[in-house]
Amino acid sequence: MLSPPPPSDLAEDQAFVVDGSRYWECGYTGWHLLLGWLCGPESLVRSLDNRDHYWDVIERTPTGEGVSRQPMPVEDRWDIEDGENGYLRFAGLPSDRPYGYRWFQVLPAGLTASDIHVAAYEAIDAAGLTESGDISKAVPHIRAALSLLFA
Repeated sequence: MLSPPPPSDLAEDQAFVVDGSRYWECGYTGWHLLLGWLCGPESLVRSLDNRDHYWDVIERTPTGEGVSRQPMPVEDRWDIEDGENGYLRFAGLPSDRPYGYRWFQVLPAGLTASDIHVAAYEAIDAAGLTESGDISKAVPHIRAALSLLFA
């Protein structure tokens, strides 16, 4: 468990420091989780997600459109996490993450989350695969590229 808790308002792929170690949140999507896992499960930590979650709802009114924030029911959050776990399962990776956590990865000195994304996309391109194809075919190529990055 990550302690103290990470900032609640991190931008996607933003690094932050806790106790001298740099982290990025790799739990935004199934893709982010896949990258975190392929960089090495030993580099992953979690933190209880006690934030409030919201949907941005577009509302049409007589004067135009507006956006409001509506609380997200916990069941909807679990559905999202089920989808993320399904993506990991489809990729052939462990997919039994417990609900209600944020997932983070330790970043080695000088490495950014963008470096991880770039290495993964370059591996997919070099293998002649498309991002929209069967991700399980790309996993060995991404894993190899990320192991070099984390070496």
